[in-house]
Amino acid sequence: MDVYLDYAANTPIDPAVLQTMFDFKSTHFGNPSSPHRFGQKIKYAVENSRDIIARSLKCHPSEIIFTGGGTESNNLALIGAARMFPKGKNHLIVSAAEHPSVINSAKYLQSGGLEITFIKPDNSGQITTSLIKEHLKPQTAMISVMYVNNETGIINPVREISEFCNENDILFHCDAVQAFGKIPFDLNNLKADLLSLSAHKIYGPEGTGTLFVRKGIPVDSIIKGGAQEANLRAGTENVMGIIGMGKAVE
Repeated sequence: MDVYLDYAANTPIDPAVLQTMFDFKSTHFGNPSSPHRFGQKIKYAVENSRDIIARSLKCHPSEIIFTGGGTESNNLALIGAARMFPKGKNHLIVSAAEHPSVINSAKYLQSGGLEITFIKPDNSGQITTSLIKEHLKPQTAMISVMYVNNETGIINPVREISEFCNENDILFHCDAVQAFGKIPFDLNNLKADLLSLSAHKIYGPEGTGTLFVRKGIPVDSIIKGGAQEANLRAGTENVMGIIGMGKAVE
C-alpha cells in the first residue's frame, strides 16, 4: 500500500471543504462584480471567506487580498511593493533559502536595476536578525524571510525579524505558506507588512491563496484589468477556490 508523506507539497482536500464548494457552485453562478442580486450573493460569500481568514490572522478583512496561490502572493508582495519603494530606497534583502517564487521575483527585480542581497542561512539553517544586520544598508527598503522552510522544516525567528524591521522603517514580507495552520501566530505579534498564504497546504483547493497587505503599505498590482481585490488583483475572483479556502481555514 502506498503511503503519502508529502504534505508539505500538497494536502488532500478535506471532504467538508469539497462538499461546501460543490454545494455552493451547484446553486450560485453570478459574477461577484455584478450589481444584481445573483452577483451580490456571490460577493457576500467571497467577503465571508475574507472575514474568516482575517479573524484567524487577527487583521482587518480589507487587508486580505485573494490571489491564485502562494506563488502569486509572493510575486505581488515583492514586485508590487518594489514598484512603490521611496526614492533612494533600492536595496532588498532576501533569504537564499526561500521558495523559488520569492527567489525568482527578487532576480527579476535585480535585472531591472534593484540591488538584491541573498543571505545564506547560518549553521542551524536559520536566517537570524544578526545575519540581516550584517547586510543592512541605508537604502534597504525591504526584507523577505519565510516562516517555515518548505524543504528543511526550519522555523525562522520571523517575529524578531519583523520587530527589527518595524523599528527601522523597513518593509517585512513573510512567506507563511508552510506555517499557517501548523504554528499558532497572528498579525498582532508577527509585525509583517506583507504575508503570503496558500489554500492547498491546509486541506483546501489548489489555485487559491491570499496576500495580507497591512493598511497603509503601498503595493502596485502586477495583473492589470478591473478593480477587483482593492485594485491589487484584477480579474474575476476564483469563487470556488475562495469558498474552499474560507472553509479550510474555518
